[in-house]
Amino acid sequence: MEKMTVLWFLCHVWSDKLSQNIDRKSTGRASINNIKWTPEKLQEAYQAYSDNNLSEKLKIILNWALENNCFKLALALNPTFGLQGKSGDRIVSLFSDGVIYVFVNAKHYPEGQKERDEFVADLKNSILWIQV
Repeated sequence: MEKMTVLWFLCHVWSDKLSQNIDRKSTGRASINNIKWTPEKLQEAYQAYSDNNLSEKLKIILNWALENNCFKLALALNPTFGLQGKSGDRIVSLFSDGVIYVFVNAKHYPEGQKERDEFVADLKNSILWIQV
């Protein structure tokens, strides 16, 4: 997966949600009631959403992730999935309410802090460019 491809796609499809949550801390809790959100279960869940705009955006990103081999399965109570980076680690999570969480811990990036810093800088610059 190429960095700018992910940045371009996320920013153009969903820049409003991404800009609000780039530096947010994760507060997720493990639960025995979590569901394994396969692409099929996600498609079914999104189809049932009353918010058609949110549903369509989530389906577009899900399909893109599958086509680009960067889909990352999630275990959660609500429909959730992630995008994996070159290392296979989750670098982005997409939640059922439209919130996007970007993982900024350097351990998730093969080249460590340098690659992470470039990714975050490019992401922030892309968001600013789109909002102009």
